[in-house]
Amino acid sequence: MKGAISEEEALVEHIRSLRMEARTTRPSRL
Repeated sequence: MKGAISEEEALVEHIRSLRMEARTTRPSRL
């Protein structure tokens, strides 16, 4: 099913974006 793959990909992208944002916003926090 493409739906599951799309959902998983979206989740991974979301997490990656969050991590990148957090790192750029507060590098000292990590």
